[in-house]
Amino acid sequence: MKTVNLKYILLTLIVVAGVGLALISRTRPEVAGVEERRDQKSTMDMLGTVINNEDEVEVSVTPKTLSDEFWTFEVMLNTHSVELSHDLTQSSTLVDKNGNNYKALVWEGDPPGGHHRTGVLKFDSIPRQENIELRIKLGDKERSFKWTLSQ
Repeated sequence: MKTVNLKYILLTLIVVAGVGLALISRTRPEVAGVEERRDQKSTMDMLGTVINNEDEVEVSVTPKTLSDEFWTFEVMLNTHSVELSHDLTQSSTLVDKNGNNYKALVWEGDPPGGHHRTGVLKFDSIPRQENIELRIKLGDKERSFKWTLSQ
């Protein structure tokens, strides 16, 4: 009987401690730089996802980070009729307002193959501008994804 009561008391203490820690972590004072990350996050939320349904492959792209170091985009490819075997680092390009092209550095996600792929395309940062365009070439078709940034 004492062992059962002790187990319940211990379990209750663990739950109470967990709830207390969760409440404390919510009220922690903010450190320098948080406001900047918030501004960037709200900008990213406003940009939203662009979906392209041309041909047999649906491609959706969401900007994730536009920092001074890297620009990243979450990419999702879905199809039911062709193999998704494209090398997205070779077929993806950022285009600036002057028509300059910037190749992707890396694809961090599902490997080539299959009918569904998700991952992140990572680019070196480019100079901040009013509009950004990401082009992804799949086979002989190039998809264009555009966003307007507030300055």
